[in-house]
Amino acid sequence: MYLHLLDTISKTIKMKLLKILPFVLLLSPMSLLAQSFVYSPDEVIPVDAKTIKKTLDNGFTYYIRQNKAQENKVELRLVINAGSILETEKQQGLGHFLEHMSFNGTESFPNAELIKTLEGMGVRFGKDLNAYTSFDETIYYLPIPSDKVNVGLTVLKDWAMNLTLSEKEIERERGVVLEELRLGKKASTRIREKYLPVLLAGSLYPLRLPIGKEEVLKHFTSDELRNYYKKWHRPDLMAIMVIGDINPTEIEKEIIQKFGVYKMPENSEPRPVNPVPDHKETKVVVATDPEISGCSVEISYKHKPQKTITQQDYVEHKIYHALYSSMINDRLKELQETETPPFSEAESGYSNYFREVDTYSSYARCAPSKILNAFHSLIVENERVKRYGFTNNELERAKMKLLSRYERWYNERGKTASDLFADEYQVNYLSGEPIPGIEYEYELVKKTLPGIRTTDLNSLVAYYMTDNNRVVVVTGPESASISYPDKKEFLTLLAQVGAEKIKPYREDKVVKELMSSKPKAGTIISERSIPETGLIEWKLSNGATVVFKKTDFKNNQVLFRATSNGGFSNYNAKDDMSALYATKIQDKSGVNGINNTQLKRLMAGKDLSLTQSLVLYNESMSGKYGLKDSEAFFQLLYLYQTAPYFNKNAFKRLMNEEKTEYAKLLDDPSSYFNYQVEQLMNNGNPRRNRWPVKENLDQVDFNRAAAIYKARFGSVTGFTYVFVGNVDIDSIKPLVLTYIGGLPGNKKKQGYAEQNFTSLLGPATYTFKKGTEDKAEVSIKFVKRAIWDKQKAYAYSAFIELLKTRLYESLRREMSGVYGVKVSGKVNQNHEPEASLSLSFGTNTASYEALYKRAILEVKRLMSDGPTSEELERVKEKMRVTLATDIKENASWLLDIYYAYRYGDTVMTIEERKQTIEQLNSEKVKEAANEYIDPDKALKFILLPEINTTSSSHLPEQQKN
Repeated sequence: MYLHLLDTISKTIKMKLLKILPFVLLLSPMSLLAQSFVYSPDEVIPVDAKTIKKTLDNGFTYYIRQNKAQENKVELRLVINAGSILETEKQQGLGHFLEHMSFNGTESFPNAELIKTLEGMGVRFGKDLNAYTSFDETIYYLPIPSDKVNVGLTVLKDWAMNLTLSEKEIERERGVVLEELRLGKKASTRIREKYLPVLLAGSLYPLRLPIGKEEVLKHFTSDELRNYYKKWHRPDLMAIMVIGDINPTEIEKEIIQKFGVYKMPENSEPRPVNPVPDHKETKVVVATDPEISGCSVEISYKHKPQKTITQQDYVEHKIYHALYSSMINDRLKELQETETPPFSEAESGYSNYFREVDTYSSYARCAPSKILNAFHSLIVENERVKRYGFTNNELERAKMKLLSRYERWYNERGKTASDLFADEYQVNYLSGEPIPGIEYEYELVKKTLPGIRTTDLNSLVAYYMTDNNRVVVVTGPESASISYPDKKEFLTLLAQVGAEKIKPYREDKVVKELMSSKPKAGTIISERSIPETGLIEWKLSNGATVVFKKTDFKNNQVLFRATSNGGFSNYNAKDDMSALYATKIQDKSGVNGINNTQLKRLMAGKDLSLTQSLVLYNESMSGKYGLKDSEAFFQLLYLYQTAPYFNKNAFKRLMNEEKTEYAKLLDDPSSYFNYQVEQLMNNGNPRRNRWPVKENLDQVDFNRAAAIYKARFGSVTGFTYVFVGNVDIDSIKPLVLTYIGGLPGNKKKQGYAEQNFTSLLGPATYTFKKGTEDKAEVSIKFVKRAIWDKQKAYAYSAFIELLKTRLYESLRREMSGVYGVKVSGKVNQNHEPEASLSLSFGTNTASYEALYKRAILEVKRLMSDGPTSEELERVKEKMRVTLATDIKENASWLLDIYYAYRYGDTVMTIEERKQTIEQLNSEKVKEAANEYIDPDKALKFILLPEINTTSSSHLPEQQKN
């Protein structure tokens, strides 16, 4: 809800880059469109023919699309063109509060019946069923089974017009929203509240944060909330989207019947526009906080929002911006690869910042001592483009990347998830972005992209960067040891850059290929088919195991994961950090002697990715590729194992970046708390969890990292490679035999060495003090020695789902003491034989003890009584719906297969999974919970604010229960 939005807003200081939306709406057959498409600059971009978009007489807008890509699933969405920007002084926060009330009583679903009803249909609250309120709009999400779509439409109707807003429910929710506000009181919030009034000065945005003001939330009257509801929840400010496995004609009739009856309120005033005023002077704001880690600088140039109506608008507002951003960001990435980079991360681009303002922004993260250096580098790179433009080679690479993106969307046009269509419609309704369909857009891009020249983009610089409406924002830690630049220093650099001697951009060596010769291919020594799960397994002559599952869920996607047991468990503890950073160093360096800059140029326009991970008990790889880039993917896979590149300058850059970024990590109260909890849970053995604190980062050794990487990845022995997707065995076979079968083996390569960890056991209480906000964080952990059993572990997962609902009902709805409770648990399938359960929540300092006791009580009640039949059925229905989705997704199958081979287990068939759900009962849930939890041995961790102390030492206060 608001916290989801808060995280989004807090990132706006870190560039909001232009996102070209995948308008993936299928039109007529591609061949007909391709033959008839003609670029006409002044032609208005049409609405896709397969989309029904209409407006009722009362002003209500609706979008309907049949999409059978996801069987028996419909994406419903209610979009309200009203947010916190429309609130009065006395209503601050009531738009968001109203969103909360939508789940606490409607005409058709009194009190909390809505959530129970939808969960009974398999809809998960918080994950599927959700909502958010922003400055300019409020959005409700409701994915639902197709056979329940009429119920879903009734829910949308009630959200739109029929909230009950009872006194009892308002008072119940008041405490919840206040706790959400309290939970959001952190460094990123305080930083944002310092820079927004400068960045958006003169507008209402800084004065209407969606969460509102504490005093208003504490004391507003029910009538004030109802007044806001009546004024802004009205037909002309609403739209619904219905996309999925439906009959559009029947849905349209239902919409007209349900929503056509509402009338516009009398004397309704037009929705006001809230512009951001222009300003001639350059504004500078330095926003610091003692609890923030990391430092950034950004320069933003504000503009009036652009409207895309015609084909020419599309070219200039979408394609031009995308190409420009791609090229300038490639240059900034190259600067990051230099021996002494001015920043650790940087990006530039043009985007819509808020409803009434676009920005061109250049952003960098850097050390506090390098702020001016980073800022200077940003404005110099923009000035370099202004003087000399981009090169033809840069433009061709940017074109390849952009065209590849559109091709990927086009190739999957019949497999698009319904929520992506809803995203498109939402933007169309709120800001007028066109929705012509991917076939139309793909043809438009193919037709216009070849004719775009560097000179076409050079003119953007003068548009982007102006002397007026310019704002510089700096964020960083508040410390007596840090001296930040003042406004004069930034203005001096801006004034001087035009007179500086700046050389044209020059490319270094261009690499033409990944590898010059192919390895000697291996052979298949055994082949096994598993028809129950559709798997094919090959054992290769070098010892590798390769597993395939062919699916038709995506047209042009193959997902990949590989694993080998061992990790760094066979090494000494002093090597842990070197091993953990081995893959990061390699990733920063490149491969086969090709540095990162050269590699990115070589991979431009290719649809593939590949990453590696080296942890305590295993080494692994994961990635994906499109079919036409399969050989490049396999070559990269081969080289990552046989020719990793370790560059010492890249290592130095990486470690400087890490030490700068995490220098103040433990100044943040939540990070500090989590760190202390993990140290205690490690029970004296730090190998289990290594944090990037200074004493650990100082242990990373370049030579040891390279040696461990090569030892673990350099041999194919023990590796299992899994491919899931549109796999054609005949096509993939020569690639597998050459690039996996050609990998060297080493029979002496060791598997993992058991560490025999033991977690901290309760009962015990640990209290920490950190931070100044009046809030408490509570973490409750149960650990028990136990043996994994497949059926019991599944029943335990059901117990965890049931407990989430119980804690929502008790701690949030009944006690109004929390915004939410995080609940997780697991049973280790190998290594340490133990089970765990974790509960955590934030609240006020006066309530945490009562909430803790209630949480423990709910755990014990559920363990002793088991779930009611109604509760269990809701959980089982959620499992059924989740399974129906998972068995149609490549990623889900990939993980199932990957972990089955990693743990020496079997991949369950679809029928076995269904049976597992249906066989769940109350006794099995109780049995599993009692097998894996000792309710009298809770570990209680509490974080409280500091009181009258400036000490940097916060030793835990321990109290044995």
